[in-house]
Amino acid sequence: MPYMNGVEMILHIRSRFPTVRVLMLTMAEDAPHIREALQAGAAGYILKSAGRDELEKALAAIAAGQPHISDSMLQELKHAQATHVWLDLQLKANILQLTYRDNGLGLDPTRLNQPTGNGLVNIRQQITLLNGNCVFASEAGQGTTVTISVPFA
Repeated sequence: MPYMNGVEMILHIRSRFPTVRVLMLTMAEDAPHIREALQAGAAGYILKSAGRDELEKALAAIAAGQPHISDSMLQELKHAQATHVWLDLQLKANILQLTYRDNGLGLDPTRLNQPTGNGLVNIRQQITLLNGNCVFASEAGQGTTVTISVPFA
């Protein structure tokens, strides 16, 4: 962005128009950028790589006065304490594959297959509805990798 970065733009907009709700649409995937944007007054935060559904969901939430952070970024902020998140999206032989990787705290591998919270359970349920596959790999202190594959025709 010419002349100022996204956070500076949020501060500028909010100082001139305090009631305007700002959705941060960015390529920055790491926790410090997310926190900085939210502290500057962003009402939402999504990646430029987000699909139309995610963008519509974010705009609807913000228009209704609710904050919105994409699910993967929210999990990273809440649990992983990661400083970086990497996303890779590929289409191979009619299989759409999304890989999420972070450098956070990781999970205890013995808990990955236990329904200890709604996050992992919901991800698995949603992928199953799409006839897909979801693989979690994590080690305490080593970050987490999630690979989701769904048929794409």
